Amino acid sequence: MNANNSESVQKPGAGHKKTRKTIYAELADNVAEQAQPELSADKEKSVYEQNIELLISQGKNGENLAGWYMRVIEKYPELKEVLILQRPEGTVVATTRSKFSKNNQSGRHEIVIDLTPGSEDRYMEDFKHRQESLRLIEKRLRIPEESINAKLFQLWILLHELGHALDYIHTNLLGDKKIKARGEEMRTLPIGMARIKDLREPEFEADLLKKYPNIFAELSEKYKSIITDFEDGTINSFDDVIRLQEREYKSLPSEVYADDFATSILLSTKFDPNNTA
Repeated sequence: MNANNSESVQKPGAGHKKTRKTIYAELADNVAEQAQPELSADKEKSVYEQNIELLISQGKNGENLAGWYMRVIEKYPELKEVLILQRPEGTVVATTRSKFSKNNQSGRHEIVIDLTPGSEDRYMEDFKHRQESLRLIEKRLRIPEESINAKLFQLWILLHELGHALDYIHTNLLGDKKIKARGEEMRTLPIGMARIKDLREPEFEADLLKKYPNIFAELSEKYKSIITDFEDGTINSFDDVIRLQEREYKSLPSEVYADDFATSILLSTKFDPNNTA
């Protein structure tokens, strides 16, 4: 779809039409329309100001990320105190840490993400082997398959992690119990706590197949209602195992919450922040 496509929109009660970009065109442009904020001259900057400075420092995608972040804060001001931190350079994994996590040193909920220049391309490269996740994101955003670009994908990652932070804020569970509940979710996956990155390691695959020689047939039977769109509706390769693990990971309640949040921001759909465990 061409990013310059337009659709006519009839304003209620008006006798004329005006044009605006379609949702896809707006996403494809992927440029925040808000002006760069003026930060406080005080030596002690607020968490909100620190976050904006860090997002802008990303470079090519910085102002875009900062603009969308400000939109989020307008709607969910409780996220203003969530601290965004830069990952060690060269590591592109993004994660959200509860303020109750043993690895948390700030006493705030934290988002740890790579925001160094060029990180949008590194995130896209890192997810080349996670096509199932990309397809699910594109489906949510109502855009064609294989059309998500690096800027939009990095923005999705930021919004997704903000969704996790909002989940921590609105949860009905105590902090340590919420962390425990997340671990229990992960253990329900086909290959348990294994990360997709781990599953891609040849040694991991070899060890798993040696330990469970009938794993393809067993997973095919257990998840037959989930894999109807797989070839022959069965698990035929280790790539299928990884695809199943991805799909089930994206269906975990905490992941659905974060994805629903990101979708609601980008597409202006309804979202209930209190719909959490």
